[in-house]
Amino acid sequence: MKEKVILNRMKAGDEEAFAWLYNHYWQKVYHFARLYLTSSTEISEAVQDVFLHVWEARETFDNSKNFDGYLFIITRNIIFNYSRRYFNELNFKMTVLQSMEEGYSIEEELDARDLKRYIDKL
Repeated sequence: MKEKVILNRMKAGDEEAFAWLYNHYWQKVYHFARLYLTSSTEISEAVQDVFLHVWEARETFDNSKNFDGYLFIITRNIIFNYSRRYFNELNFKMTVLQSMEEGYSIEEELDARDLKRYIDKL
């Protein structure tokens, strides 16, 4: 019952109620994020992002829903976003390394573009 009152207060913009929720739940979010993220910095940022999202979306939170489940869904989505960002960075790095291995030359590419433009003008 106490949690419902706190959720109602947080939904109305009460910062003390939000602080209570943060203090009560941050370890659960931290431990869940730790299962999927390896960097302690990323884990801490994920926890921060989760509670930032909770605060920003407080007015739309449905008080009849389970807050634990709500936090789980937000945390899962943030972890997916972190993973997506990591794989995009990894893909970029692999592309750069592959280009370096193949002897990629920006000068050759520019020369080829200039030649194509010249041919297109003819």
